Amino acid sequence: MATSTEILKQFKNLVRNITSFSDGQAKLSEKQPDEDSMTIIRIAITPNDGHYKDGTFEFEMDISDGYPESNPPKIHCLTKVYHPNIDQIDEYSEGDICLNLQDELWTPTLTLEDYVQGLLFLMHNPNFEDPLNSAFNGSEDEEEIHRNIRLSMTGKEVDGFTYDNVLPDGYVTEIEVDDKDKKDSDYETQEFYESLSADDTVPAQGFEDEEESELEDHTATQSDVTFKLEDSDTQTSEATSQQETAVVPVKPVYSTLLSYFSFTRFSLSRLSLRQFLNEVFTHFQNYSMTFFIFRIGFLAIVPLGRLLFRTSMLMIGR
Repeated sequence: MATSTEILKQFKNLVRNITSFSDGQAKLSEKQPDEDSMTIIRIAITPNDGHYKDGTFEFEMDISDGYPESNPPKIHCLTKVYHPNIDQIDEYSEGDICLNLQDELWTPTLTLEDYVQGLLFLMHNPNFEDPLNSAFNGSEDEEEIHRNIRLSMTGKEVDGFTYDNVLPDGYVTEIEVDDKDKKDSDYETQEFYESLSADDTVPAQGFEDEEESELEDHTATQSDVTFKLEDSDTQTSEATSQQETAVVPVKPVYSTLLSYFSFTRFSLSRLSLRQFLNEVFTHFQNYSMTFFIFRIGFLAIVPLGRLLFRTSMLMIGR
């Protein structure tokens, strides 16, 4: 028989500290089944994160059989929950849980607070690799598991089992929001295709002549537009051609100047003045007034340059 003084002490500490050490995620149930002897304690767990966020799950701890000296408390889940480490509640099971504090990690020094913290850990960190619940076979991916958990928390059926609605009134899960958005999207898509089908229906016989007339008018209008566009393209092409004619090309000018310096430096003595000028003027004969003036300058500068060149050669020869 458990020491009533020790149990009373642990219970008082639990009542005093449960809100602080659980960060508000655990509390004593409002109605305890055995308030006089305190051999059965009910705890409500409401995780603030993870797969079971915002759901409220009720657990019962039975401390009547040798707790704490010889046995850990017997803990059951009173809520029908889709959890890998909490068994189904049916005629064969009472919602047994798989908690290592009840087995390999049990010691007589563990308190009621330790077991409540163990329940919090169980709800935040379900072990999907070693399930107790037969609804889990290990083949589900994480996204599928999360979806099934959130659906089960709304009281819906998952894999043939119906679970308790553990969420607050009016609470809408993200799964329900996604399903609603998908449903609305599918409905809009269906309406769109139905509208297309309605527009593509065959018209009545009495309107065939009227539609043919409208089609001919439309074709004539397209021909007029095409003719105007072709006329516009022709005018644009002529204007572009005129602009290209007015543009002064740069590359031939550069080539001619380069030829001039090459002739004066390397082959001026072998090239007659007439040949040189014909070579230069060939590149400038179709250009503007500016190049005409430039051409006249050559008539004066080139002979003067040749005169200075010969004079300097005579002076060097002396």
